[in-house]
Amino acid sequence: MSSAASDSGPEFISLSQRVERLDEDVRVLKAQVANLSAPPAAERVPPASQITPAQLQRAAELAEQLGFRVLKTELETDPDDPEYPFWVLDVEGEGTTRELIDRQLKWHGLLDVRTEFDPHPIRLFIIPTS
Repeated sequence: MSSAASDSGPEFISLSQRVERLDEDVRVLKAQVANLSAPPAAERVPPASQITPAQLQRAAELAEQLGFRVLKTELETDPDDPEYPFWVLDVEGEGTTRELIDRQLKWHGLLDVRTEFDPHPIRLFIIPTS
């Protein structure tokens, strides 16, 4: 095969070469991720403390407008991150699973409340009624 022919066609890469390249890509990505770190705990502000009563009220009103019945509002924590509580609205709703998820997504989009370290400091817990 002449060099002119090899210049005009796609480069052939053996499977072992491809695997080596992918391994290198993974090593690079792992190094990049290792360099990323969450801010020190002292700099993180618990998301729940950044939420105002007016924002909680707005969250409940939007849930009701979307057909949910608000049962209660609770301050909860993730067992893996107990120092950073968040608000949860327990709601009931009728509809198929898909309909309930669609309404939950719409609620998140309309609410649009975010904090620096938590994109969803107010969350919905939906209890299906049908």
